[in-house]
Amino acid sequence: MRNLTATICPTIAVLLASAGVSWGQGIPNLSGLDYATRSSIKVETASAGNNNPLSPIRYSELSGLTYVDQDGATNVLSIDTSDPNITQFGGGWKVQHRLVGHFAVDLGNPYSPGHNNLTASVRSRDKRSKLFGFLEKSAGTKVQYKLTEEWNSSYSIDWKLEATILKRGVFDFNGQKIFGTEIVITGESVGYTSSSWHFSGVKFRENRIIDLQSKVTVALKREWENRTKMSPPKIETRKLVSIKLKSGKTASLSQLLARGEGNRQWKAKLERQRQQKVERTRQYLSEVARLKAEIKALRDALAR
Repeated sequence: MRNLTATICPTIAVLLASAGVSWGQGIPNLSGLDYATRSSIKVETASAGNNNPLSPIRYSELSGLTYVDQDGATNVLSIDTSDPNITQFGGGWKVQHRLVGHFAVDLGNPYSPGHNNLTASVRSRDKRSKLFGFLEKSAGTKVQYKLTEEWNSSYSIDWKLEATILKRGVFDFNGQKIFGTEIVITGESVGYTSSSWHFSGVKFRENRIIDLQSKVTVALKREWENRTKMSPPKIETRKLVSIKLKSGKTASLSQLLARGEGNRQWKAKLERQRQQKVERTRQYLSEVARLKAEIKALRDALAR
């Protein structure tokens, strides 16, 4: 037994040392060394520092957007980003308007631009909150809401709208990578007060691509059926040409997308590094647990 002890004890010491466990105070309780509590093991996460050469253009930095429409006309829009959930525009597209949740049209006369004394608004102010954060949802997520058009003080019609996320993540757009969300919005007029020009059953389908970093609509296509005399063209398009920042600098669409993609790749690299370190920690904990079991078996053998 003495010879067995002389052989086993150095072996145990080597095993413990290789696992970073001190032998002097006995076998420690390793049950707490899991993913939730790693009090003695720090998994380092790479810090951002100055390693990201393509910082994303953020929503709060914006001051203006320039689009080209289906007729080749340029629309220059000033933008107020004081509300993180609502993009507020001034000028362009005939009247001031805004995007609730950065996608749902509110104010202005977007669905009946031929009427200059008409204002549209998302119904039930308290329900606007369900539109906030919608762009962050997964593909297939839907949200329904209503918009009311009012004109000449005594006329109105409602629109039933539904937005669906088609895809979210990295995808190709005109040969470039975009880290964004593509949504489709369907709309239909569903009830009105007596009018000489408006009626129920006016419909449209809209595809909108939005850059997730800046919350900017990169492209829009809206197709109409059963139009009124006040309706937009049968096919409307908007394509982002450039953006203006509060710093006074401007950036093109390609620069915006390159920054977003560069930032995505940088974050993905950091995540891979983090996952690798987590995996190394997992392997370490697994090895410690295995050694603990071996040591227990050896100690039981010594006790017999």
